[in-house]
Amino acid sequence: MASIQIREIPEQVLDALEERAAAAGMSREAWLREQLAKLAAGPVVRRTYALRAFDHATGATLQLGRYPDGSAEIIKQRHLSDAALEMRDDLLALLRRNEPGDREQATRILGEHFEQVFETTV
Repeated sequence: MASIQIREIPEQVLDALEERAAAAGMSREAWLREQLAKLAAGPVVRRTYALRAFDHATGATLQLGRYPDGSAEIIKQRHLSDAALEMRDDLLALLRRNEPGDREQATRILGEHFEQVFETTV
């Protein structure tokens, strides 16, 4: 197992961490290890990405992109069902907001309407 060393932590931060660990009935080290594991397990927020979705049976295609400036757009769309057309705005809103879990939620929504969903670069 690897080690991490962090220097120059303000006293008030150290005191608060110690207090949280004690409230959880854990040592500071064990509590911090648990917190780091939770943080690492969470979703990664990317500034730039694209989602591509295909349905081979219908020939439907939808590709959306998110850019570093926070904008999002439909890059390509073809042969979309009415349901897929209705969810486009929701997907664009998720890409623009770009909070933890939004990228994964957009991927799940696409997976409900398309056979294959890929994340690509813009």
